[in-house]
Amino acid sequence: MDDKIEIKKAIQSYIDSWVERDVEKFKSLFHPEFIMVGPGKDGPEYYDIEKMIPRFSSADTDWSQYRAIVSFVDAAGDVASVIVEEFGFAGLMQPATSYFHLAKTKGKWLITAKSYHFH
Repeated sequence: MDDKIEIKKAIQSYIDSWVERDVEKFKSLFHPEFIMVGPGKDGPEYYDIEKMIPRFSSADTDWSQYRAIVSFVDAAGDVASVIVEEFGFAGLMQPATSYFHLAKTKGKWLITAKSYHFH
């Protein structure tokens, strides 16, 4: 199957798992060496998967306004980049842009890194 289709499916599973609050599905999408960087109070904040899972599983917000659109997918060999435009993430009523990097690992596309910015 076309890698870009599989990459989009992986990112859509990420999006769906947030809304569905499916921790096991969520955890299955990440490479063990995953790292995320995003805005923090005093500069960028960095998260590994162990820090991200408690935030994911404890988030208790209204997701009814959440929308996400995959706006860019590029792949070369076993690596890929994806841009997702989001609105209403975790109940925040502001747009955000998320940048994902993935690697094909044992035949499966896994998220290796994410960075994001709220506009």
